[in-house]
Amino acid sequence: MSDQNRRYEERYDLGLPITISWEDGSGRTREAPATAKNISPLGAFLVCNSPIEQGCAIDLHFNDPIDLGGCIPSRISASGRVVRDIVETEHAASHGHGIVFDRFSFTRL
Repeated sequence: MSDQNRRYEERYDLGLPITISWEDGSGRTREAPATAKNISPLGAFLVCNSPIEQGCAIDLHFNDPIDLGGCIPSRISASGRVVRDIVETEHAASHGHGIVFDRFSFTRL
């Protein structure tokens, strides 16, 4: 998908805690807490304390805690790859990661 087409899907600001997992350069599976700053059906921007290399496969999971009048609580799961890794200037130890999804699903809890 071209850079021009990536932003056609609306991004939703979240600020929700999530769990991410990925395989590092040594082949070891790593897991860390992160914050989903925004998300769309095509991707997300995550912030965590671990650098994750561009191109790395990543999985994320979080429960939707929002009650919108009769909505069924759900778990959002996705897998994709890191397309951008930047150090957040607000918090020097934080890393921002742009993620493009390969798979995105909702599961009722």
